[in-house]
Amino acid sequence: VHALSKFDYIVINTGPHWHPNIHWGPNASEEELLAAFKRAMAVVLDYLQQNLQPHQKVWIRTTPYGHARCSQFREPQLNPLAPSGQTGEYEWHLFPKFDQIWKELLNSESEKDPRFDMFDIAGMSNQRGDAHSKPDVDCLHTCIPGPVDEWNRLLYHEIMKSA
Repeated sequence: VHALSKFDYIVINTGPHWHPNIHWGPNASEEELLAAFKRAMAVVLDYLQQNLQPHQKVWIRTTPYGHARCSQFREPQLNPLAPSGQTGEYEWHLFPKFDQIWKELLNSESEKDPRFDMFDIAGMSNQRGDAHSKPDVDCLHTCIPGPVDEWNRLLYHEIMKSA
């Protein structure tokens, strides 16, 4: 946070790093985990709103889910099968709910701030079960070149729109 003022454009995302495990404290339910996420992201948003300069812009990047047994995919999927919360899928099925929490925070009347926007890359990235960097070992992160390059092109487009 000490370097916040040095950047005109900021992209943040935290979705994949929320898990109901003992390291962060046990969560009795998904609802408890989602409530904790909402409280934490409200604190993040409040901090940013208080500390950003008027010219700075923040995008909240949506979180694409992983693809279980990702080695089975050889090409992009037009209709990918969304995670269901089964063992081995971590909390991938909650990613759309995390994204929705951010959308609600950004769109609430009391929080509406033109310096903030969603950067929705989940839809296109969810189609790329074929692009994971370590098939069946890491079915969340993707190869470079790959979907992240498209995110950069889209971000550049968003920057140019706001210029």
